[in-house]
Amino acid sequence: MPLEVRELVVKVNVGPEPPAPARLPESELEALKRDIVDTCLAELRRRTRERDER
Repeated sequence: MPLEVRELVVKVNVGPEPPAPARLPESELEALKRDIVDTCLAELRRRTRERDER
């Protein structure tokens, strides 16, 4: 199914520069990365198990 663009909206920020995003401490960032990887692996295992059961 081809994708069709019907409307394009462009927003321009003419105000001051937005503040820099806050950075997580390195330990929290590493914990977040591990959580993301663990969640993805669990989902992959679940889908593989479901596929193999069929």
